[in-house]
Amino acid sequence: KNKREDGFHLDLDEFLVGLLQLSAEL
Repeated sequence: KNKREDGFHLDLDEFLVGLLQLSAEL
């Protein structure tokens, strides 16, 4: 397992969640 890939997926998930939260606040 590549840590880079796992980290990328985690960052992507957090990024998407962040967008949803920002959209909800708008």
